[in-house]
Amino acid sequence: MKKCIITLLVCFGLSQITLAENLPFTVKEQEAQCSKGKQNAYMVDIPQAKQDIVEKEWIKLIRKGTKSKIENSGKEFSLRDAHLAGLKTDSLNIYNRIEPFDQGTRLIVFFETSEGFLSSASDPANSKKAVKLLQEFGFTIYVEVIQEELNMEEDKLSSLEKEHNRMIKDKEKMYKTIKLNKHEIETLQHEIDQNRLKAGQGFVQTQDGELRSRSLSPIDKKTKKELDKEAKKLHKKVYKLEAENRQMERDIEHTQSRIDEKLQKVEEQKAVVKSVEGKLQNVKSQKP
Repeated sequence: MKKCIITLLVCFGLSQITLAENLPFTVKEQEAQCSKGKQNAYMVDIPQAKQDIVEKEWIKLIRKGTKSKIENSGKEFSLRDAHLAGLKTDSLNIYNRIEPFDQGTRLIVFFETSEGFLSSASDPANSKKAVKLLQEFGFTIYVEVIQEELNMEEDKLSSLEKEHNRMIKDKEKMYKTIKLNKHEIETLQHEIDQNRLKAGQGFVQTQDGELRSRSLSPIDKKTKKELDKEAKKLHKKVYKLEAENRQMERDIEHTQSRIDEKLQKVEEQKAVVKSVEGKLQNVKSQKP
């Protein structure tokens, strides 16, 4: 994630801002179980977020300004002698748990100070700052999640558009091939006509390449046999090209149907991208 994420998060003590009510997560304060028994905790549910990303980014945040290392104990990880900007305490130990919820991740945090575990009842000022810290963290992760969702949907759209364009090019290529085949068929038909003239009677060839009748005398058998053989080859080529054109005409019809279906999917995906873009902009506009 961007470096500015951490900068944003560590500056949580500058002012008191509450997330808009329509954002899909809030910070809850309630007792929960940790390695120190049942203690007061702060928790935030982040929709769509993956557990490993939440854990990685949360550890980056709480390790800011301390040389202490993360200690792992079962499903809990903790950090001693933490220094979080805005929290005014003589000492601070942080115990954390990451849990799945619905289609997202729940972050549960216990702040242990020299006076005991932080709560709104025992220390309203620091409790308010802890809530804001988790609000900003949850908000930032959620924005990143939506951005990833948008990137994924844009990739889908790009892929669909490429497939759509490829189909159009395939259809254009088939039209071009049909046109070339027709031109070649015309050339072959001319050669067949010339062959027929040769096989039917004697001939002379003019300077412009055209054949003209010389006499009505039949040509010799050997020449006739060669001309017949050549005629069969020419007819076979014509038949093959005509068959290829008929198949491509059927393929064009099928391809057009697929193009129409793909275009519909492209339009549907554009609507999805637009929806996620709106979702992202709506959330960003409510930045804490």
